[in-house]
Amino acid sequence: ELEIIRANSLFITQAHAPFPAYSRGDPEFLDYAIEVYKRNIEYCDYAQCKNLVIHGIPFALDNGLGTREEEREMNIKLYSSLIPLLKNTNVTVCLENLFTNHNGVCYQGNCGYPGEAAEYIDMFNDMAGKEAFGLCLDIGHLNLLHHDFAVYVPTLGSRIKCLHTHDNNGVSDKHLAPCTGT
Repeated sequence: ELEIIRANSLFITQAHAPFPAYSRGDPEFLDYAIEVYKRNIEYCDYAQCKNLVIHGIPFALDNGLGTREEEREMNIKLYSSLIPLLKNTNVTVCLENLFTNHNGVCYQGNCGYPGEAAEYIDMFNDMAGKEAFGLCLDIGHLNLLHHDFAVYVPTLGSRIKCLHTHDNNGVSDKHLAPCTGT
């Protein structure tokens, strides 16, 4: 299929890795997910796909992570383990502004706050010694968390590498066509 894509002057600009990277009660699942993500990075590099979206692990009241610090430690393990491979590719791993849901209410997830997203991206890029990380800005998630686009975007600036553009009703992640929700 790659030959067909190239023969038609098409380019793959982004891909999305499978998720989740964490399974409650199965701490070894993260190690498995990391290996899957390494293969995804290799595939993207081969296909000359610049951006690979990899969801972080969001704190949730019902996922067994007790604190934000545990969330942070697991995300540092996840993304920092990809750095040795990323140093030798042209792939940018894009974190996504996530939400978490508990009893029908949406809460901030990993990178939900713009300052947190910028901090993660800058930290991982410093660790990599190059721009190996960026952000996939999910517009629908901004709406679920009632974030102001005019605040989030300038805070992240050039760290934003790709978009997920969809709409919802402001309550659940419906992935509606743009301009068909709230």
